[in-house]
Amino acid sequence: MSSMRLAGRIGLAGLIRLMGLAGLMTLASAQSIGTARILEQAGQTERALSEYRLVLNRTPRDLAAYQGFVRTCRQLARYDSLEAVSSRLSLTAPEEPQYVLGRIDGLLGLKRRKEALELGRALVARWPQQATAAADVLERWQELAEATNYLLAARKSQTHTRTYTERLIALYELQNRYTDATREIVSLVDSETDLLQTYLPRIREYSRKTGSSALLAELGRLRDSWARARAQAEVYLALGREPEALRTARQVMDQDGLYGFAHECEEAGALNAALAVYQEQNLKADQARVLRKLGRNREALALLGQDRNPEAMFELAEINRIETKDLKAAASSYERVLAARPGHEPAVFGLASSQLGLGQLEAARRTLGQASRQTDRILMLLAEVLLYRLQFDSVRYFCQELLRRFPESPLVNDGLELALLSSAGERATELARAMYESRTGDTQKALERCETLGKGTDDVAEQAWFLRARLLHDTAGPKRALAILDSFALAFPQSQRRPRQLFEQANMFQALGDENRYRQALEELVVSFPGSPYAPLARSMLALGVKPPEPGTVH
Repeated sequence: MSSMRLAGRIGLAGLIRLMGLAGLMTLASAQSIGTARILEQAGQTERALSEYRLVLNRTPRDLAAYQGFVRTCRQLARYDSLEAVSSRLSLTAPEEPQYVLGRIDGLLGLKRRKEALELGRALVARWPQQATAAADVLERWQELAEATNYLLAARKSQTHTRTYTERLIALYELQNRYTDATREIVSLVDSETDLLQTYLPRIREYSRKTGSSALLAELGRLRDSWARARAQAEVYLALGREPEALRTARQVMDQDGLYGFAHECEEAGALNAALAVYQEQNLKADQARVLRKLGRNREALALLGQDRNPEAMFELAEINRIETKDLKAAASSYERVLAARPGHEPAVFGLASSQLGLGQLEAARRTLGQASRQTDRILMLLAEVLLYRLQFDSVRYFCQELLRRFPESPLVNDGLELALLSSAGERATELARAMYESRTGDTQKALERCETLGKGTDDVAEQAWFLRARLLHDTAGPKRALAILDSFALAFPQSQRRPRQLFEQANMFQALGDENRYRQALEELVVSFPGSPYAPLARSMLALGVKPPEPGTVH
């Protein structure tokens, strides 16, 4: 009915009053939603639920209020209210799928599974575009097979299917259906070959969990020959079958491609395959780097003696700093690299680390200022130098910069620890001295100081415990260090650093070559402490097969 015809029936003044009332109702709803959100954020969930319900009583089609109502019902496990209100709203607005999704959620919460699944199938049949949202609801209740069926059915009737396929991959992973997930990856890569690089880490993880035969067969269906060989090579790498990986890659890659593949092999720990490529291409600096990682330092040094270019000088410096611990020789080589390539970040970091180990704090600080770019590790090392100089205010500043500029960096955990330590008073000074002594090779004095500090119950005591474990790792081996870490939970039963303990233990197990216990420690960390800052790093290492840093280094 038009406004003119309505005005004829109720009069112009009545129409104005009616429009004003509608405006007031809208304003009141907005204010109530604002109140509900404030209450929700303040943790007053019951009162927030009541406010959202009041808004829905006045304006049943207010989806913002409904979403708040759903959230608070879930938090309070009020699935009876969720189902009842969603059912009423569905009758009021039958064209709105959100209310049906709410009903499904409520029914599953009430253990009325059959009704929920029937309603879900009807929803996807009527609104195929809601299949992903329906799958999300079902995933919350571990109805993974049904969620998968919704997406498969909906995908048949849609033109833009990539979103459905990506969601299916995630669902198949949750069900340990890795062959099915691989089949979906193949369909995506067939439509866009560049996507393969995105999915190689997943293919690697699937291979470790399932073996090769089924995955190789699925990947063999890739239409592009390069993508097919590259994906199958990843399976062989994951299974430690390096000769087969290299042979497969050689079928489709030119010299440049093989060089890139060798770097990926190196990152994945397939060092012999990487070395074979570098030897074929006569790349001495690259060969030396891999030989160092293989513990073949003499061969690496012999190679580098034949090559005086900056790359070779850098590798020579790395061997001297990391392997032979000849910090003076390392510093000299890093300086020659920087003379040829001023500001070169890896050389700046290496030189400053060497100077720090030599006790040259001011020289290390000046060197760090030469970096062409401030990376996360440059900031972290600068904070460490300032800690040893007992400039605690500056330590906190640079740790804050690390967190602000590199929030996803694995070094953030250690930065937060340094920031806390710098606020711990006189005992922090003692621990900083112990850390400095450990850096400069005065191990016995550092151990004695750590043992004294570790008898307390504060943050400093816990940090001293970890430092003692690292020092014992370097002097007595991983087993002694593990014994210290094992006793950490007994010494500090209420500690919030339990995730760090597990992470440190994972490092030790890796050093011992115990892959199973390494992964077990990381998995326990992820499962038991999902909110810990160490959890994302552990998940990444598990998913990508990344090895942790060497114990005794910054994470």
